[in-house]
Amino acid sequence: MRGWLALFLVVLTGVAFAQIDSVVILETENFSAWVPTGWTTLDFGGATFWDTYVNVGDSVAAITWVSIHSDDWLISPTLDFVGTADSIILYFWFTYGHFPGEVGSSYVLLSLDDGVTWPGTLVTFDDVIAGNEIADTTIDMLSFGPFSGTCKIAYNYACQNGNYWYVDDVRVVRYYTEPFPPTFAHDIYYRPAMPYNYTAFPETCFIDDMTGVASAKICYDVGPTGSFTYIPMSYVGVDPNLIGEWVGNIPVQPAWSTVDYCFIATDIFVPSSTDTSDTFQFVVQGEYYAFDDVDADPEAPDTVWTDIIGVGYQIDDD
Repeated sequence: MRGWLALFLVVLTGVAFAQIDSVVILETENFSAWVPTGWTTLDFGGATFWDTYVNVGDSVAAITWVSIHSDDWLISPTLDFVGTADSIILYFWFTYGHFPGEVGSSYVLLSLDDGVTWPGTLVTFDDVIAGNEIADTTIDMLSFGPFSGTCKIAYNYACQNGNYWYVDDVRVVRYYTEPFPPTFAHDIYYRPAMPYNYTAFPETCFIDDMTGVASAKICYDVGPTGSFTYIPMSYVGVDPNLIGEWVGNIPVQPAWSTVDYCFIATDIFVPSSTDTSDTFQFVVQGEYYAFDDVDADPEAPDTVWTDIIGVGYQIDDD
């Protein structure tokens, strides 16, 4: 199998991306079996047709010379191009031989309606080219959208007195840039202690994402024990993409409980990204007296009460 290396660099002003992911729409077809599963051949003229052929020890799809006009098609299976994409790349290797007396052109075509029509011309092999062409080819088909789930690619040999056309290693891949997952700002809301008489412990977090926030949860662990409980948060902002303040309520806990908590958010990108914030901690306060009782200072509570009426002064504010 012939090798190829494609390098894609996406630069968008003011936008940072985490990685480039891909979806293989059509696995590499090397035409070792004929006709490959899902592929079709059509013969609308001429004395030749698409078939398999061994070229320098490698199986290829091939069509060879005929003196009369040919109209022969090698058509891919139905392909689903739907989905977020920065590029949809068709890869294939070919060699195309031209005779001096060749008339007409051959094409690589794209259909968006399962082969009913072929509006997209991806490559044209003109009869004005002399000699042989050979290349590993990459074609970005993104500009031919919007796409459906019923796309097809065809190799249409449509010439007279042409020499030959070999095709191999056909592959289609959809590439998309995966944005960074949501980010969290909680420090400005952080409180290391909570009053014991609260019926719940509200925590607020500012969640940001370049595509928007789909959902958020607050996760808490009392003890801590290493096991977190997840509670959905509510959005309290006004942004249509739900970027801004989210609030989650940790249920009431016993006095002197230590509570670890963090936030989890998912963005609206497809496929989505999810991330988790740093872990924070607070202590539920309780009713108590605080003293050390280890030195001579009278820091323990004094249980001898004094009647302030007999020792105080009355202040007349008139």
